[in-house]
Amino acid sequence: MLAKIVTLGDSSIGKSSLIQKFTEEKFVYSQLPTIGVDYKFKTVNVESKKVKLNIWDTAGQERFRKIATDALKKAHGVILCYAVNDRKSFMNIENWMKQIKNSPSKDALIVLVATKRDVDTSHSDFLAERCVDEAEGQALATQYGVPFLETSAVDGTNVNEVFDTIAKLALEKNESECEAEPEILETNFCSLWGFLKLFWKNKDKVKK
Repeated sequence: MLAKIVTLGDSSIGKSSLIQKFTEEKFVYSQLPTIGVDYKFKTVNVESKKVKLNIWDTAGQERFRKIATDALKKAHGVILCYAVNDRKSFMNIENWMKQIKNSPSKDALIVLVATKRDVDTSHSDFLAERCVDEAEGQALATQYGVPFLETSAVDGTNVNEVFDTIAKLALEKNESECEAEPEILETNFCSLWGFLKLFWKNKDKVKK
């Protein structure tokens, strides 16, 4: 299965670092902001089945918002991000959620992800301190009815788990839809057959 996964969220909150840690298993401190959109691929195993993830890394700046919306077309899943040390990015989750629901992929699977949880143990003078508690993130995820994970692209905490979760959900949804198709076909066939029998039974009346 090929699953298109789109990452959304404000600029400079670690979306690209999260993807790079997952796809290349490395972390770069001087990550440049994404311009427009970038793409990565990686195949994961879900219950002995392979799921190839086509991961779209979108820019969070306002001027690229149209590109982010276009990227949502035919998306199987969305990784919606905020940074634990950026309160504004957390507050903007509501706006990003509205953008998803107003897009052609309004039924796409969503996982809420908090980035930069390593600020709790970091002694860097360049990083702002945590200002969004994990409980707040969990409460927001519960409100929207979506899975939630706090991550760190620095030490890898929960990075693989994010993509494993979205891949598993996408596979389950795909298999569920495939199982429903034969039932739809059978129902349509039965309806057609019933109509033909009724027509044949009353054909003489129709002629009169």
